[in-house]
Amino acid sequence: MTQQNALLGTISREFFHLKNLTSLDVAINQLTGTIPSELGSMSRDTDTVRVSFNNLTGTIPSEVGVLTALTALDFQLNDLVGTIPTELGRLTDLLYLNLNDNYFTGTVPSDMTGSLDVICDDVENFFQLQSLWADCMMDPPEVECSCCDVCCGDSVAYCNNMNSSLL
Repeated sequence: MTQQNALLGTISREFFHLKNLTSLDVAINQLTGTIPSELGSMSRDTDTVRVSFNNLTGTIPSEVGVLTALTALDFQLNDLVGTIPTELGRLTDLLYLNLNDNYFTGTVPSDMTGSLDVICDDVENFFQLQSLWADCMMDPPEVECSCCDVCCGDSVAYCNNMNSSLL
């Protein structure tokens, strides 16, 4: 939609009320502020949300879990914090999930088995997932993820491709 256009400011809440918008790509801009909870108001047919390579802060809104048609979700290289919401477990059509180069800490809450491993282990729900990136290379890891195909460290330059056939 508006990738790499040197956009400044915050993500407009109005984007999320456009009923025919099925892909939001505002990657590689200079956006600041938080990801609005109105993200959950997007069309149920939305298949892509890319907000990577910006300066977004705050947490991943739990409302992302209602976008069950998502196949690609990319939060890479922002200043997001907190834990990964359990609502990501509802996104059973995900093929690509990129969480690295943020400030997520700890583990995913215990109702998701304490780590991102539930995404890889639950074959019936996540058999399609082809790529999972997280900040799991540090010692100790910021996020537990023994099944990530790409683990990253302090920056995107320090990523370890665990499965080179996927990239």
